[in-house]
Amino acid sequence: MRPFSFSVGILLLTTATFFCDAQTSYKVTDLGALNNSGYSTAQGINAVGAVTGAVGKNNSNSSEAFLYSNGAMKKLGTLGGNSAIGIGINASGQVVGYSQNSAGVYRAFLASNGTMSDIGDLGGGSAVGYGINDAGEVVGSAVTAEGENHPFLYTGGKMIDLGTLGSSDNNWWHVAQGINKSGIVVGTSYNAQGNFFGFVWSQGENDEDGYLGWFLERRYRHQ
Repeated sequence: MRPFSFSVGILLLTTATFFCDAQTSYKVTDLGALNNSGYSTAQGINAVGAVTGAVGKNNSNSSEAFLYSNGAMKKLGTLGGNSAIGIGINASGQVVGYSQNSAGVYRAFLASNGTMSDIGDLGGGSAVGYGINDAGEVVGSAVTAEGENHPFLYTGGKMIDLGTLGSSDNNWWHVAQGINKSGIVVGTSYNAQGNFFGFVWSQGENDEDGYLGWFLERRYRHQ
């Protein structure tokens, strides 16, 4: 399973203040890199300014997830492989993302209090995490036993398959990318005709797409 997006690059090179008008100014802060060498890329930020992303050495294929808080960058490491990246962070500073394990397979992780944990998969051996809410619920995409990429919700220590909008083609990517405090999930999925749509998923009484007690709904703008 190849992650949907993995952008690596230098976050910022300098610290500067830009003036757009007489009343408004913006400060850009270089988060730096560990040991003042290499690169960093930022992917997520919470309400108090804690940041997560990836940090690595120049001319290297290796990287580690990090947590930047109170002006300091802390490595979160990997799940045993060469690369990891933090994507989402909640108010408590919990970080979600994905990492290679010792076999080189991408796995979704949840990092709490500096400790990174593998949160499992949907039977296909690989998963990536993208979003987290303040309750510590995680969303992303995972490979099923049939080889399809399905959106998931990780809650209560279990990973739940959210299904698709009708597609069963394992060449198409179905992914959950955001979750709010109420546990409502958003993402993208393909239908049986190969068209992709944004979706909103919420717990309910409907039994659409064969997932009892859960509701996956297509949302789009009518023409």
